[in-house]
Amino acid sequence: MYGIVNQAIQGLVTENFGKDKWDKIKQISGVTQEYFISNEPYDDDITYELVAAASEVLGLPSEQILRSFGEYWILKTGYERYGELMKAGGENFYDLLLISRIFMEGSC
Repeated sequence: MYGIVNQAIQGLVTENFGKDKWDKIKQISGVTQEYFISNEPYDDDITYELVAAASEVLGLPSEQILRSFGEYWILKTGYERYGELMKAGGENFYDLLLISRIFMEGSC
């Protein structure tokens, strides 16, 4: 997984549960990285260990953590990092398809 995924897990935890919970999750997971570089690839096991440790520390099922992660990814990470790109796709799904069709046909 790319570091941006692990950054988002960290953001989700610290924003909703506090830095102390994140530190505990890192300790239990055995993850030693101080920070993740967004476009750097990391072993998938790191992400899996972070989710498993988060489940243990937060007392939530992994499924709930992953669902919360998905919401966080779209609402926070996606918007902050890719907001302008997403806006360029139009205001709704139909606009996105129309823009994509025009682009694929080479009309722009």
